Amino acid sequence: MSDADRREFFAAIGNGDALRVQQFLDADPELIYASEYKGSPLHFAAIENQREIVDLLLAHGADLNARDGEFNMTPTGWANEKGHTEMVQYLFDRGAEVNLYSASAFGLIDRVRECLQQDQSRINEMHHYGAPVHEASLWGHPEIVKLLVANGADPELKNAHGQTALEISRAQVESGCRATALVIASRRRQIEAGCREVVRVLENTKTEQVL
Repeated sequence: MSDADRREFFAAIGNGDALRVQQFLDADPELIYASEYKGSPLHFAAIENQREIVDLLLAHGADLNARDGEFNMTPTGWANEKGHTEMVQYLFDRGAEVNLYSASAFGLIDRVRECLQQDQSRINEMHHYGAPVHEASLWGHPEIVKLLVANGADPELKNAHGQTALEISRAQVESGCRATALVIASRRRQIEAGCREVVRVLENTKTEQVL
């Protein structure tokens, strides 16, 4: 397939043109494994919130847990980066693998509870950005922050950038959510409101620890 055809294929995915995507896949089923900007077709369907295309790609064998070639993120992670919370939930419901760390970022509190019940020992485990409490604070999930702290998450733990969970949420509020810059406007407002609540939760936690 030519570069022009591949670009047209990915453009059809982004535009939600299911008929054109189907025509491409009928002509070349191997396109399900194609890559554009180091992401799979499913990554692009997820970040553009194209549920019909997601279903079509999955029907053709797309890997829900494929990792992109630059950030090592799954399609669910791409959907979260853009702020498509319903797509995140949909991909999870379709069987996407979500661990404690990613569930804390994605706002999947029931999955967080499940992970903690299965293995609580990883609650302060550091990943490329930080621990689960850092992700929950970054993305404005106060109920998850409370749940993590109640189960042993260390609110004074610093992430890869030297920030505590409280400092992360404060910075989000003060900067207009600069650290999650790709999200759509409606999700940005949710994150900012959530981060304000996270700040309140963690400030109360610090006060209780002093007392």
